[in-house]
Amino acid sequence: MRIAASALILTLAGCGGGGNPTPDAGTETCVLDNRGETYQPGMQQAGMNKLFTVKLLDSNPGPPVKGTNTWMIAVADAGGAPVPGATITVVPFMPDHGHGSPIKVAVTDQGGGQYQLAPLYLFMAGIWQITINITANNMTDQSVFYFCIEG
Repeated sequence: MRIAASALILTLAGCGGGGNPTPDAGTETCVLDNRGETYQPGMQQAGMNKLFTVKLLDSNPGPPVKGTNTWMIAVADAGGAPVPGATITVVPFMPDHGHGSPIKVAVTDQGGGQYQLAPLYLFMAGIWQITINITANNMTDQSVFYFCIEG
């Protein structure tokens, strides 16, 4: 029993004791952090104002990795209709570190409400919050995805 308790304490100490693991030898693990979503092509997030929905059609590579990623997304309105011609900005941010990515994400309209986001540069291991801001038809909304990027 004492050995099991000691092992549990050492395991928790190595993970920072909870949802925000600490860096270890230049890498960071967040696999036990419950903020990270499980990547699946077609996953979607409703906008905070419920005006638009963003569907992550594909991530290359998939799931997202440390380094350069390319996402294909589809934006739909509240009724599920595609939203072509939207103005979209993407903000990758590490909430635990308080910084974003040094490379701006370019958004390319693919037509039919689909957009390519590249490069989506996630240069460090840890939790990344990817905020997608959408403006269309005089309305603004944002969807947020969270991923654990292993390193």
